[in-house]
Amino acid sequence: MQSVTKRNYSICFALHICVIMIGIPQSCSSQFGIGGRFTMIQDGYWHEVFALRNAEYSDQLASISGLYWFRLKKKRVEFLPEIGYYNSINNNVGTGPPNNMRAFFLQFNTDIYFLDFGSDCNCPTFSKESDFFKRGLFLEISPGVELGKLGIDYIEDTQLAIREFKHRVLKLYAGLGFDIGLSDLVTVTAIAGFSFLQGTAWDGVEEFLEVDAGSLDQTKRNQDVAMNAGVRILLRPDYIRKRR
Repeated sequence: MQSVTKRNYSICFALHICVIMIGIPQSCSSQFGIGGRFTMIQDGYWHEVFALRNAEYSDQLASISGLYWFRLKKKRVEFLPEIGYYNSINNNVGTGPPNNMRAFFLQFNTDIYFLDFGSDCNCPTFSKESDFFKRGLFLEISPGVELGKLGIDYIEDTQLAIREFKHRVLKLYAGLGFDIGLSDLVTVTAIAGFSFLQGTAWDGVEEFLEVDAGSLDQTKRNQDVAMNAGVRILLRPDYIRKRR
């Protein structure tokens, strides 16, 4: 019953994101981009599970993604649906079985330029005539979902084998970003913040590692916090065409 409830909740969550994307007017100009991000999973469920086996968890991740941009017409609220992939970068842990986390993810980034909220300028940061700091700083809030896979190495009949676990994880990201307009065509954005993940206690992992679930800190179980920092590059070819 619990797994059915989680499945239904995940489906509703994904549909909610789609409704938001469809419901927002998209008569504005388009902008595309790519992004890269480094993620460090902080102390939480995964660390405690592996620590009970005197093992270390691969908690450093690198991701790459693609983005599509649109915005409100008269307010500086911008939307960047993002799809991407991440993988562990520290698989060879110091102690315990090597393990690897990877996932495809989808998130709906909402950027709120709170210092320049009333601006209706539909142009790249480089072309705005307001203060550099005021026009570039924003708050980003991003609900999302990850389709993850955790692989753990082990020995079976003297042979190296990998046990894989799959799970769907919901997350909410919050952080700050800053736009640096290199030209009318290119904007580079630095971002940093935290992701709050729910549903991280995957079925079968505790049993496979022979960990007593009752010995886990129940306040941390089934959730994790991750620190994120990254850069994305946005291209605005439509603005160049309008100026010709």
